[in-house]
Amino acid sequence: MKNKKITYFFLTLLFVFCFIGFPAKTLALEDDMQNRGFSLSPGSVDDVLSPGQTKEYEIVIKNNNSQESSFAIEIEDFEFSSDPKLNGHLLGKNKSKYSLRDYMKIEPEEINIKAGETSSLKVSVSLPSGISLPGLYSAVLIKQKNNIFEEGVTRIIPRIGVFFYIAVDGVFSGGNQSLGFKYKSFSKACFDSGCVDSDEKYNVLEISLKNEKNTHLSLYGTIEISNMVGKKIALLPINSWLVAPNSEKIKEIKWKNPPRLIGLYKAKVVLNNNHDSGIIEKSFYFWSLPWQLIFILIAAAFLIIFLPISKNKLKKIVDKKNKK
Repeated sequence: MKNKKITYFFLTLLFVFCFIGFPAKTLALEDDMQNRGFSLSPGSVDDVLSPGQTKEYEIVIKNNNSQESSFAIEIEDFEFSSDPKLNGHLLGKNKSKYSLRDYMKIEPEEINIKAGETSSLKVSVSLPSGISLPGLYSAVLIKQKNNIFEEGVTRIIPRIGVFFYIAVDGVFSGGNQSLGFKYKSFSKACFDSGCVDSDEKYNVLEISLKNEKNTHLSLYGTIEISNMVGKKIALLPINSWLVAPNSEKIKEIKWKNPPRLIGLYKAKVVLNNNHDSGIIEKSFYFWSLPWQLIFILIAAAFLIIFLPISKNKLKKIVDKKNKK
């Protein structure tokens, strides 16, 4: 009888682990290019050009002010950050080893836009035929000239940048990429070395990628979550993700309104590269066991195993007293 109870108990747990779950909603995060009085489109330019090739790009500026505004355009180099969670920083007047600035031409260099209207500027990129660098990087910065905000004693000049990431075809070489994964639960339900509790009100899927190529990767893809029996419970998008050359970067995917996760789950990460047909794919496994469930399981196991023993001992004591 005792063995049957234990068997039923664990079969029930297995059923719960395999089948519990509800449809999950996902939320795609969008870059907000709004900056006080004006906005830009696109937020960045990511392309592959051949040595000797010339290509023209368009940047659209919208004046959100209630009056006509004047904008100045300039080019500045930037460097990728060594911090896995940061992209990089501007260099001011300094020049980068991988500068694109000398190969860029902007028309016009200054522009006036009426209130509520949009205007565009042309950015021409011309690569020399003998270029040997695998990637070139600079930013086109738009500065609002006639609208300076004051906060305390600090004067703020609104400025937004469109970052250019240009890979040079035929120059960049191959290299390995290693993918990592970590699950962060807001419900304090972690039960694995690859799982970290989150203080936020949503679950977070953290992916890390070590790029050993000598140029950047332009990635997008999905994370598919399935339970122990292979039933898919969520498909989360990985929006545009740029990973610097010879570096390791981290991207967090927010999982809004996740299902109730109990048991072992598989996360299948698929990343596509905009620059070629290569696909990075890897599966990871993580446990999710809420502390309330763990407490109930311990209590239930205690009752199933030790309660019959206690009842037998009590019966023996009663029998001894009756014999006396």
